[in-house]
Amino acid sequence: MKRRNNFGERGQALVLIAIGALVLFAFTALTIDGSAVFSDRRHAQNAADTSALAAALAKTRGGANWQTVGLNRASSNKYDNNGTTNWVTVYSPPVDGPYAGNTEYVQVKITSIVKMKFATLLGVSQLTNKVQAVARAVPNTISPMFSGNAIVGLAPHDCHAVTFQGNATTNVIGSGIFVNSDCIDAAFFNRSGAG
Repeated sequence: MKRRNNFGERGQALVLIAIGALVLFAFTALTIDGSAVFSDRRHAQNAADTSALAAALAKTRGGANWQTVGLNRASSNKYDNNGTTNWVTVYSPPVDGPYAGNTEYVQVKITSIVKMKFATLLGVSQLTNKVQAVARAVPNTISPMFSGNAIVGLAPHDCHAVTFQGNATTNVIGSGIFVNSDCIDAAFFNRSGAG
């Protein structure tokens, strides 16, 4: 039996190994660099959230430096508005979104540049994360609960939301009764034998 030399098939395994190594390297780059981008995005969102809340709180307390408070909070979370790797802006009223133009809200926007490690070999040197957060900044007001009503029943469909028992007499002076029920007899049910 004569042996055939397959010179045309020589080196095929080497090509397949090289392609497999390239695919494996691409997945490694995606995993490492992708997780870095995702981690930075999550961290930037947390920084934007806390900055918006801090600026809103400062604004509700009458602080004229609410923007500085927001920027300082972002800086304490490693987003220092350096103009190279990150940018932080604090607005009131918000400049876009559903609350745009509403002076009751504070908006914080963070743009962050994430440098790639392995993806640079594939031509991607950096990726950009953009996040924002909005917080309402309205001063609190102190007012009586349920408009100052003395007796309150909150069962929306209960015909016995406020129940009077026994032969008691209830006098409400200078206040009222609030019942959140759609039943007509919700506040005047008497379980006693008296009429």
